[in-house]
Amino acid sequence: MAGLEAPGAPTAGKRAQQVQTSVTAAWTAYVAGGARSADAHVDRALARLVDIGSWTTLQMEKGTLTTSQGAAVQALIDRIEEGLSSFPAPS
Repeated sequence: MAGLEAPGAPTAGKRAQQVQTSVTAAWTAYVAGGARSADAHVDRALARLVDIGSWTTLQMEKGTLTTSQGAAVQALIDRIEEGLSSFPAPS
């Protein structure tokens, strides 16, 4: 999200940091044997990714993000979501 000048970019950047925090917490919980807690952190990260995706779509519709910028953000979201979908499920 760094370098984007669109309205709301600081909020989207904060959401991106929260995604990173949730993913880190998920791995930490999983390694410590807390698979159910890890799953909750993954769910939180996925919800924040949806928020970023919605923001991206809105900014593209307003014209404050170019198509290429929006596509780059969405590609990153897709990669993260793909990685999270293979996160170990609770046992």
